[in-house]
Amino acid sequence: MKNFNLKIPLMLLGLVLTIHSCDEDFEPDFPVVEIINQGPKLTEIATQTLARGFGTFEVNLNSFIIDQENDKISYVITNSNPSVVTVTEKEGVLTLTEVGEGMTKLNIKATDASENSVETSFDVIVEKGEDRAFFIFADFEVPDGAVDTYTVENGSWETWGFPGASVVDGTFLWDVDPENPDETFRYWALGFTSSNPLDLSNNSYFAFDYKNLASASTIGFYVASSTDGEVEFYLSDLGVEVIEGNPNFNTFEIEDLGAKILEVDPSFDLANIIEFGFNTEGGLPVSFDNLKIGKN
Repeated sequence: MKNFNLKIPLMLLGLVLTIHSCDEDFEPDFPVVEIINQGPKLTEIATQTLARGFGTFEVNLNSFIIDQENDKISYVITNSNPSVVTVTEKEGVLTLTEVGEGMTKLNIKATDASENSVETSFDVIVEKGEDRAFFIFADFEVPDGAVDTYTVENGSWETWGFPGASVVDGTFLWDVDPENPDETFRYWALGFTSSNPLDLSNNSYFAFDYKNLASASTIGFYVASSTDGEVEFYLSDLGVEVIEGNPNFNTFEIEDLGAKILEVDPSFDLANIIEFGFNTEGGLPVSFDNLKIGKN
């Protein structure tokens, strides 16, 4: 009599079947099933080429590294050149934050619950971007609707907790919130990282279009530094004529916003601004468009 051991992979299980063969009638033994935990499965991640000014960029590892038993995967990321980008990982999503031009290699080690590990890597190249007219530019050319986050060059335009903010016909509109008609204070902001701050120390041109402005004294601004806290001021404090109550767009423009900020706080660090925000008081409607900061 001869014994044969035959291993047959079946989906995620390894099936070991022992068959006895002889000249006489035989009955096979009951199959012995071995549960074999498979390691995470990899798909190659292509080189990511980014232009200067991208701010942050996400790579979803969950699209490239899949555990075949749906185990939770933990990651260890090695960055060969942090002077190009810094990297954080949360729930399998890598966030690349711009630092400088050049190339870096990101190595990813993925480990499942049974300590099966796989490794992969990909390159990130940050190149000099095309010349832009402004360091920050928001034109709100997005579909109409409520806006919570609106991405702009080198930052993100955000509104927090105020359903009265929306984009209509390519214009950012603050209107009376029908759910909270008595709401009297709202704010929205451009956010930056401490490793890629807004620098107004050498070039602080500032302009935007506006219409239906009830009062220049109800529109406030603030800048927050990573080192010096905040400076606040009103549109009416900037020494520029503002047209109130006009249903057509007007342009507000100031060549050196930094100088105005330093009038409020001479020690403020203009080179490390991590937040640039606007606010309204009184809950009055107003529309904004084509916000510009800096000239390249």
